[in-house]
Amino acid sequence: MKTVYRKEGFSTIEMLVAFAILSLAFTGILTVVFGNDNFAIDAQLNSEALFYAERDLNEGRKQAENDFLGFAGFTTTADDGRYTITSTSTGLTECSNLLETTASWNPTTLRAQHVTLQSVIASVEEFIKQGSDCDSFIGGGWEAPKYYQNPEVIHPGSDATEVAVVENDKGKFAFVTSLEVGNHSTFWVIDVTDPDNLLLVAEFGGNGFDGDLTSIDTLSEDDVVYAFTTGTTSSTQLTTMSVDFSAYPGSGPTIGVATSSLPEAPTGDGRSVYFYDSKVYVGTEYLACPPTCSPSQNNELHIFDASTPGNPTWEASLNINHNINDIFVRNDFAYLAVSDNNGELMLVNIDPGSDDYLDHPDTTGYKFNAQGNQDATSIWVLGERAYLGRVGGSNTKDLYVLDVGNKSGITEVSSTNLDINGDEVVGLSVSGPLAFLSTSDQSQSPSGEGGPFIVYNIDEDSDEFLEIISTCPLNFSEQASGLDFMDNTAYVANAASDAVRIIYPSPTCNP
Repeated sequence: MKTVYRKEGFSTIEMLVAFAILSLAFTGILTVVFGNDNFAIDAQLNSEALFYAERDLNEGRKQAENDFLGFAGFTTTADDGRYTITSTSTGLTECSNLLETTASWNPTTLRAQHVTLQSVIASVEEFIKQGSDCDSFIGGGWEAPKYYQNPEVIHPGSDATEVAVVENDKGKFAFVTSLEVGNHSTFWVIDVTDPDNLLLVAEFGGNGFDGDLTSIDTLSEDDVVYAFTTGTTSSTQLTTMSVDFSAYPGSGPTIGVATSSLPEAPTGDGRSVYFYDSKVYVGTEYLACPPTCSPSQNNELHIFDASTPGNPTWEASLNINHNINDIFVRNDFAYLAVSDNNGELMLVNIDPGSDDYLDHPDTTGYKFNAQGNQDATSIWVLGERAYLGRVGGSNTKDLYVLDVGNKSGITEVSSTNLDINGDEVVGLSVSGPLAFLSTSDQSQSPSGEGGPFIVYNIDEDSDEFLEIISTCPLNFSEQASGLDFMDNTAYVANAASDAVRIIYPSPTCNP
């Protein structure tokens, strides 16, 4: 799940420290020169190539500033074709990209040469849309992940369903949703600032607040965190918890609650939620109609206006006709992980000014049909790549890397079997060259396959692309149910016991 912030002043300062913002994004340039050691490098040619590479890198920065999400790169030539200059853009986080420009030339047929310049840039516009949810730390060092040992901090037996992590002036906090058990709470706020000493600081539920809570996303504004949750009753389809940390740690955070119903799906169980650019997107279970609902009351995708985040108002909906198990929003599109056997990934245009606004993917062709009939359960999007996790099958592909540059012609880049037959990917997050997955599988092999937490290399230029880098077995006694990632640390929600496991990178398998 994604955690978002709208504390512009504070967050912008953070980003200025963490990134070089677009106008200042020409950060330290890495220059690499390759060549044949048997020949002397012509200093003049090298100097000219460096000039052209720097010229196109600066041009790439300008184009990315005008169209950060749409800019993919370009190729030029110089000096009557002597030099070929190629510029590319690769996503690092939701609002930062790596620009790379390479100028190549051949002084002789046997001496191919090139100069490469790199720069990390960030989009202020996308940073604000994400509500400051742009992790400055690129994941690394995950060859042998380990987790902190902590006693249970929520009610024993309250199965956690999802987790979202927030960091503000008062510390770092995990917001956890759970199934309903007796008269106990279903919403929990845990102080995880000290990962060796977790502290439950607030909770809500029970006492007439009925039903399970199934998913969560958050928005931070000053000392208030708005937690958008979905649930399994008509009164909890979308519940907004306004958690006020003003008096913390002197006294516990206070929780205000506002519930919203889905007018075109009054009986649908909420399954997924996502906040982006002052909107809340809610996905429900599949609603057959008739006989279980009235006509036009079986829409599974809903959009709420969260301009007033403490009380979102329903805006529009679409009949997807399938379970919406996960949602990711990027620019003008909502990416949906669904239960359709002929289109496990569906894209919906959410720009009200577009001709295909809220058109069904069966009409637009904005979908991808994966191998087999296993449902898609998790989705993450970065640049022109979508990462799709699924229910595991026998000898099927359970993790897909997809090229979504052409929305009506999505293609597979690569895919792999996760060895989680019968289980599913319950959480997925991407940071730089790594993909972090939590699954409901409880048994990891000695080679690192399967299990509750897996880390994959997703660097497409690497010889180890889509291979496991976490090769030390990591097994839980409970079943994972969700994932959030922040500051190179993974937070895994679990059913039964240990509602939140905090997992950190380690280079070796030994303690």
